Amino acid sequence: MEVKNEATELVDKLQASPEPAQQLEQNDFQEIPEISPELAAMQNGDFVPENLDGAQDPQQSATNDKAKLTEAETMALNALAPLFGTIQGLTGRSYNLDENAAKKLAQGVAPCLVKYGLVDPSRFFEKWGAEIQAGVAIGSVLFGAYGAHKQYKAEDAKAAADAEKAESKEAA
Repeated sequence: MEVKNEATELVDKLQASPEPAQQLEQNDFQEIPEISPELAAMQNGDFVPENLDGAQDPQQSATNDKAKLTEAETMALNALAPLFGTIQGLTGRSYNLDENAAKKLAQGVAPCLVKYGLVDPSRFFEKWGAEIQAGVAIGSVLFGAYGAHKQYKAEDAKAAADAEKAESKEAA
């Protein structure tokens, strides 16, 4: 006696039909299309590209690009100042992370920010705000623990040195 279930019924349908794909019911397989939000917007007609070929005056476009690049450099500089300060605070050394280094790095990062449309800070934080907030929270806890660890290690080393001096004085 053979027990029929959904799988055996599907196999029977496929074997009995000269063209199996036509005999399957629509519910036999469910397709879940994989499409990105950008492609979905293009498909719905909601997507409007920023630069259409020949749509803008080249001189105006160059002025806009220069303004975006300057804005991206400023944004990068504003982000690098606290980062450099944190590195110097944690390590107790400067590593030549001064204003000139920040400017060089900002100039190098700015074209990438412009390329990916991350010039507007509100758009940047809209996209990755939660991740940045989580990183800052985790970083502040870890940096605080690391700073305390360094302080305790220095205190332990000083206490050990004082104890050694006291022992050497008693021995003498």
